[in-house]
Amino acid sequence: MDKLYKKSFMNELLPDCVNKGRPYEMCYKGKIPFHKVPYLNSTYALNPTDLICVALKGKKGSKFAYNYLQKSISERGIMHHIYNIPWYGGIKAPWIGGLTQALAVLLFLKKGNRKLACKAGTAMVNKCFKDGIIHEKPGVCILNGWLYGIIALEELVKAGYLQFYPYYQIALGRLTAEFDWWKIPGGWYRYDETGIPCTPFYQQLTFDLLFHVGTYFADDIGFNVMRFPFYLSSGKEPKLLRLLYIVKKHHIKIFAVYIKRRRWLRD
Repeated sequence: MDKLYKKSFMNELLPDCVNKGRPYEMCYKGKIPFHKVPYLNSTYALNPTDLICVALKGKKGSKFAYNYLQKSISERGIMHHIYNIPWYGGIKAPWIGGLTQALAVLLFLKKGNRKLACKAGTAMVNKCFKDGIIHEKPGVCILNGWLYGIIALEELVKAGYLQFYPYYQIALGRLTAEFDWWKIPGGWYRYDETGIPCTPFYQQLTFDLLFHVGTYFADDIGFNVMRFPFYLSSGKEPKLLRLLYIVKKHHIKIFAVYIKRRRWLRD
């Protein structure tokens, strides 16, 4: 991996709670990093996605995180999530997600553990890959998870695992074909296929990942993503778009959701 790649993906382009500006979601017990998961009635749990980010960054708790991840990955290379998700029709634990699998690939490759990287990649294409889309959650297409998956596939191919190259080609082809996200003008800033706009963090993250894919893999993808008009802002517009979407979807429930969220933040 080159210096640009290391700089981007080992720190700046990780979807962890610190980068999202929510450091209060992380709680340390000694050197063990726990993540506050609202799906578990606001309790703390070992979230594999955040543990991978901690290990990639090499910050406090990284040694524990990496050792835990090595032991918890299944024989088939699956990083299980142990909490339920009430959205997207309800996702019951344990579940596997393409985003976490992709990040696991990047972590194990960085650590030189090629065997586990290959296992994590194999689980990703077997469980999360369908028609060129890498699903971040079971049956759920989220753009940033798809992009992380493409980058993980590329790194596996570069590491000599050529069995992943057909998946890489198909994923890039599908991304190129549907680059105008959800076939809606400017729709790339939507977080997922439900249409909810990205938060400012995810809007910037999506831009950075698309830029990376469009330039780093330009020879394979056949275009430079920077020639497309992107909608970037100070953050006020995406916040407003997201608020309007939630109000429209939840109607009077929005006040109850707000109070519940405030209580969770205070606890």
